[in-house]
Amino acid sequence: MNVNAPIAILSSGSNNGDVDQSNDATTTVNASNWNGTDQSIEQGQRSTGGGGSGCGCNQEGGGTSQDQSASNSNTTDQRSKAEASTEQVNVNAPISILSVGSNNGDVNQSNTGTTSAAAGNANGTGQAISQIASLT
Repeated sequence: MNVNAPIAILSSGSNNGDVDQSNDATTTVNASNWNGTDQSIEQGQRSTGGGGSGCGCNQEGGGTSQDQSASNSNTTDQRSKAEASTEQVNVNAPISILSVGSNNGDVNQSNTGTTSAAAGNANGTGQAISQIASLT
């Protein structure tokens, strides 16, 4: 904030100088989330069945049974928030009472502001399940 408030009472020729005021602001905000998840399951089974005569095994019917189960699960909750604010004010309020020729200088005021905000979420999830079962 820039303020120029000269007061001249019965002061001939006062406050005649130039007034230069400026504001310059750069405001930057960045909020981000990244989640990289990689999940993998690999299973393998092999069975050699028998049950023929003279094998000495205790199987009825000579059958072989195999089961496999696999699962992957992934939950991602992401939030990102970014805010940026630039506020600038220039004020020139000269007061002259019975002051001939006062407050007649140039007044130059300027504001420059660069405000940016960025918010982002990224999620890379890879899931794989491989199952192999063989009977011989």
